[in-house]
Amino acid sequence: MTLREMKDIEPESETQRNEVPLRIVLVDDDECVRTMFGNVLRYLKHTVFEFEAAPAVLGSLIHDQLRFDLIVTDHEMPQMMGNRLGAELRARGFSGPILVHSSSLSGDVRRLYESLGPVGFLEKPAAIGEVKASLAAIRRGNLLA
Repeated sequence: MTLREMKDIEPESETQRNEVPLRIVLVDDDECVRTMFGNVLRYLKHTVFEFEAAPAVLGSLIHDQLRFDLIVTDHEMPQMMGNRLGAELRARGFSGPILVHSSSLSGDVRRLYESLGPVGFLEKPAAIGEVKASLAAIRRGNLLA
């Protein structure tokens, strides 16, 4: 996050200050993107569990019984694409929102997620205001169902 982006952040409202932080799983094979996005989420007071690959998330669910409110995933990743991770999570009982944070969000890609609702999309690179707006939409339940 740049100093300019930090200056552009609107002050939190009373409602935002009282919101319970989300427990967010962040999956992206690009370490730089994962670190920066994770830092933004932590800056916004959320707990973040970072993973380089989708299979590691699934392994943590089995072995560590990882509990989370939201998954943020890239779409194009080696080993397992984001839509396949979403389908695996749904099959294992996760009913929370999935936010796809990707630079490839064509109509065809979005259709891959239609059956996985609730799903939201956030184009890379995302400014902090866009991240905040996406998280607000998630809290309101304004995602594809």
